[in-house]
Parts: sequence; C-alpha cells; structure tokens
Amino acid sequence: MLKKFAVQNFMGFTNKLELDLSKVYDYDFNQNYIKNKLVNKALIYGKNGVGKSNLGLAIFDITTHLKDDKPLDLIEGLENIYINGNLPKGSSVYFKYTFLFDQDEVVYEYEKYSPDTFKQETLFINGEKLIYFDHLNHQDNFVLLTECQNLNIDLLKNNMSIVRYIYYNSNLDTKHLICQLIDFVNRMLFFSTSSTSNYDGLINQSKFLTESLTKVENLDKFSQFLKENGLNFDLSIEENPLNNTKMIVANYKYKKVPLHLITSDGTDALILYFCWSLNFDNLSFLYLDEFDSHYHYETSEKILKLINEQNSFQTILTTHNTTLMKNYLTRPDCCFILENGQIRSLASSTEKEIKEVHNLEKMYRNGAF
Repeated sequence: MLKKFAVQNFMGFTNKLELDLSKVYDYDFNQNYIKNKLVNKALIYGKNGVGKSNLGLAIFDITTHLKDDKPLDLIEGLENIYINGNLPKGSSVYFKYTFLFDQDEVVYEYEKYSPDTFKQETLFINGEKLIYFDHLNHQDNFVLLTECQNLNIDLLKNNMSIVRYIYYNSNLDTKHLICQLIDFVNRMLFFSTSSTSNYDGLINQSKFLTESLTKVENLDKFSQFLKENGLNFDLSIEENPLNNTKMIVANYKYKKVPLHLITSDGTDALILYFCWSLNFDNLSFLYLDEFDSHYHYETSEKILKLINEQNSFQTILTTHNTTLMKNYLTRPDCCFILENGQIRSLASSTEKEIKEVHNLEKMYRNGAF
C-alpha cells in the first residue's frame, strides 16, 4: 500500500507537497476505510485548478519507468509542462514514494529532468539505503543486495531505471520487496469518468472498454448496474453492420437503437465506471479523478459506496461535491483538502474533536478546517 507520497517542481507544484496516508485517528466508525493502519479509501477536495488531477499524474509518474507494459501514458504527453514553468532550465522534478508491504517499508525516491530522463534514484528498505544510482555521474553508485553481487550496473543503458534493471536482470525471489513494488505498480490505475482516453496504468489497449461491454457474461451485470442507478434499458448484443463488430443496443417496441446514441454525459460516465469496475479484482491502487463530475448527487453516493466496499485495493477519489462530506460515507482522516500547494486531512486541520454526529460539510463551509 502507498503510505506517503511527496513531489516537488512537478507542473503546478513548486513547493514540496506531501500526502500522508499514515496519519489515522481512532474513530470507531467506517473502520474498514483504514487498512494496515493506513488510509485505504481517501476523498480529496479542492477548488478548480488547485492540482487534484496533477496530483494523480504525479503519483503515476512511477508507472512510466517501472511498469512492465508501457501504458497509454498521460505523463509523456506533458513533456513541455512536466517541470514547473517558474523554474530555470536544468531543474529537476523530485518524487518520493513510501510503500508498506505487510510490515516492510520501501522508500523509493528519484529525480527526473523529463518523463524519460533520470537524474538519480535511491531505494531504502526498512530504513537501510540499498540502492543509489546517479545517472549523470556513476562514480558513487552502489547496489547493496546479495542477489545482485554479479550484476554489472555499468551496463545500464538508455536511462533505464536502476530498480527496473535489477528486477529484470537479477534472480530475485517473487516475494522480494522489489518484486512486490513492481507488482504493485503494474496494478495501479488512474482514470477520469469525464474521458474514455484519460487513463494510465493496468491496461494499454483502449478498445477493451467497448469490448468488455459486448461480452455476454457482462450484459446482465451491466443491465442490473444501470437499473440500480435509475436507468431501465432492455439491452442486447448485436452485430454492427458498419465494421462487423459487436455493439450494445437498446430494444424498443418498433426499433433497436445503438446505446451510445441515446446516452447522456452522466450515463456515459456510469458506463465508463462499469467497464473499469470489471477489472477491479486486478487492482492494487486506484486514483479516480473527478469521479462524479457528471453524476446526480444520489448516484455519487451510490458509486462512492460501491468503491468503498472494495477492500482489496487502495483508492483516492477527487471531487468538488461537498455533500459527500458525511461521516457515513467517509471519515475525517480519510477526507483531504488540497489548496495552496498543500494537502491535509480534515482531522489534522482542526483542534476540535470530531464525532460521528458532526456535519463535516457544514463545518467545512463554516471554515472549521
């Protein structure tokens, strides 16, 4: 699980920003939102333009160089704005990830000049510095891992991550913490319900979204999902005469209509969420950006509840919807505010004791945090 994350100089983040998911409190409600003493289900609020999407992109920078299969990478499309525009040429972006795998802590920090250009990397395991690699000056580099005694790190080419290089060129046990780190990264997912193409991680083929709906075994689940959200369609799978592919159609008394021709933005967002949810069993970490930007408030609550019921992966959701600030939907230590380049939980933003009966939204609007 992700325990902490810090970033500096990335896009709009000039000063160091740290997200701490280990600062949990002893609330006796929604205890399943905490796992291994870490926040497992987080909500992030913030005004337009404060960096909620950029925070997700920053967290997913790690996928650009550790993931096995290159995804449709969001970060690489940001080459010209990767480094904060107020910084001089030659500046670098700093990232620091702290992971907890059972009781073992892995700290991975690195600096980059661009999405594909490293400055240096460092890896700590349980407080011990075991890997250091300066991609510009190799004189002080070292790898203190017994499994890598015969590994020639001077052969590292094309600015590949030293951690990735070790993973592929050493005989590491599958339970080794480096292997656990790579596995976690491979199963991370970033997506936004406002766009079918705005995603990163897990899967690198965009057509899977439509193909997943046209599988017979998913149609009944899909119909039931829509019905639970107030949408009653008689659906079937038909051949598309234009390209010989399958499509979902809505059946009416006198005609069949392709579903995508009659759906609203809100319904499209629900459909996109459903497609991704079919892969939730494979996830380690989900960053769902603007998850309810097209939803009715009741639908927002339903989707939030569905995600919070998924205990097998860690989740961060971003939203503008302050009606979700309810203690039956979240917790004060799972609810974060991003503003002025800093992020903090509601629980750590006030000296007042917060109880389950308190109205978090009213407190927020009244400036209590």
